[in-house]
Amino acid sequence: MVVEYSPRRHDDGSRCAGLLQLVLCGTVLMFWGCGGTPSAPSPVVDTPGAPTPPTGPPPPTVLTVAVTGIPPTVGASSPYTATATLSNSTTDDVTTQAMWLSSNITVATVTSSGLVSAVGTGESEVSATYQSVRGKVRIIIPAAWPPEIAAVLNRGLLVPSGLYLYYTLDTPVTGGGCPGGKTPGFYNPGLRGVGIYTAWRQCYDGGYEDMLFWTGHELGHAHQQRMLLDAGLPDIDLSNWVRTTEGEAFMAAGGRVKVPGYETTSPGVEAFAQICGLWYIRRAILRQYDPDMYAFAQKWLPQ
Repeated sequence: MVVEYSPRRHDDGSRCAGLLQLVLCGTVLMFWGCGGTPSAPSPVVDTPGAPTPPTGPPPPTVLTVAVTGIPPTVGASSPYTATATLSNSTTDDVTTQAMWLSSNITVATVTSSGLVSAVGTGESEVSATYQSVRGKVRIIIPAAWPPEIAAVLNRGLLVPSGLYLYYTLDTPVTGGGCPGGKTPGFYNPGLRGVGIYTAWRQCYDGGYEDMLFWTGHELGHAHQQRMLLDAGLPDIDLSNWVRTTEGEAFMAAGGRVKVPGYETTSPGVEAFAQICGLWYIRRAILRQYDPDMYAFAQKWLPQ
């Protein structure tokens, strides 16, 4: 390595410190240094960063999800909607963003866009989940009335408009002879639907005729609601039926069932429903064991 240093002077007379040459393996490295008046160091200016923009309100959260739609008939489809209610008091249609499910795909299926298709009769729960919030709705796909029951309706038994029949995997009513104390059938005045337990064969030994009897029994409750509607009385609580002209006549006739095996614990609403089931499905038994109620049915119920 060769180090050479030679002082230099600028054309303006100022003296430079010189030129320092380093020769390293044949390569010349040159460094200039000027020895003029040293300049003052530049002041360090502390420049503040960009101001932090103000933060806005947090995004709204999902409070509830509502699922709405009209149940389709078997073989048809119907669009359902999922609507989210947000914490800022607004709503948002999240139908295409929600995750859809059907609890009973033998009755209804649902697509990712909320299209519900009825593939069988019965009931299912259709749900939509959006941002971990789940909304659901219970849908019922009506069944065709058995011919024997359709004949009863065709003979003019008064029932609420829109009355329908459906088969259910469970019943909300206990105290019957089905497994778990369930009843083989029930009537829902709010929905105006006759529900029949799909496992009715496990409840009684009468087979198909038993199912028809219980369907006729529930038609009796539907008829009671129609009588309440016609009388302008509260119709959801069927116990009000005894205040109608028909109900008063029934109570005057005894208000009970005397047919062995069909007795009720109290007179009134349930006893009348039993009479309807007997009148339309097992009329000979009613005539044999309870002539007073047979006479009542002849007068007040369609033949």
